[in-house]
Amino acid sequence: MNEFIMYLVTGLGFACIFEALPWLLGPEKMRDFLLQLADFNPDQLRGYGIVLLILGATLIWFARS
Repeated sequence: MNEFIMYLVTGLGFACIFEALPWLLGPEKMRDFLLQLADFNPDQLRGYGIVLLILGATLIWFARS
């Protein structure tokens, strides 16, 4: 298997694990959190998404350099 594909699949696997943990540990709190998220307007959510995207890319860049 190509090394890039191996890293990509590994990263996706870790992302799935980290995404599942809050649902396993506290499904009621996650449901409440999602209901609160519904009150945000789309521009706020887009802004948070951009910040998280930049943070994630920066962390990967630092880890790989």
